[in-house]
Amino acid sequence: MPAAAPSSGRRPEGWLCVVDISGHEPGAPTVGLLCARTAVRYGALYGARAGLTAAGRQVADPGQPTGAAVLAVLEEGEDTVLAWVGDAARYSWDGAVHALHARTTPQNTASYLTRNGDVDRTPLDTNWLTADLSTAVAATVAVAAVPAGQTLPVSDGVVDQAPHGVLEALVREHAAGEPQALASAIVGAATSTDGYRDDATAVIIVLGHG
Repeated sequence: MPAAAPSSGRRPEGWLCVVDISGHEPGAPTVGLLCARTAVRYGALYGARAGLTAAGRQVADPGQPTGAAVLAVLEEGEDTVLAWVGDAARYSWDGAVHALHARTTPQNTASYLTRNGDVDRTPLDTNWLTADLSTAVAATVAVAAVPAGQTLPVSDGVVDQAPHGVLEALVREHAAGEPQALASAIVGAATSTDGYRDDATAVIIVLGHG
């Protein structure tokens, strides 16, 4: 159950976190929002990695729902700092040619096997996370700095159900228009052929260099 929490502070910066809690338990939306709010609060003060480790403490007890998250910490004129755990993802695109770039690597079994040269995988491998919010510590939270600009944090429901080429075509079509139109188009493109549609969340952030 994805949740997103934007925030802004006293400096010309922004923070945004997408949290995707696994399953459809009644309390999942509340847990997702709690984790997202915790991530942006601590991420704004102490950095992206600290934001996600703090969010992970909210679901660290056994039996609590958990899931994936990606946190972006943005500042005018600076690179965007990303932190992620699990298979939530973040894309960005070049404003000149609208080429879509994946900026995160999913922390799941499929990605692990691919990195180790094993191509004999099953579709289920994308569902098996090698890290999630409940295990979010400094060693498991991935961090990267990417160029500022147009950015697209999404849940795995987008990544798994909308091919990269489809997402890139939508960016080319809608990038010059309203961000909400692009986000709606991306969520609408996340479809399934097996009768089960995973929750899909997409957030568009546009941050210039001033």
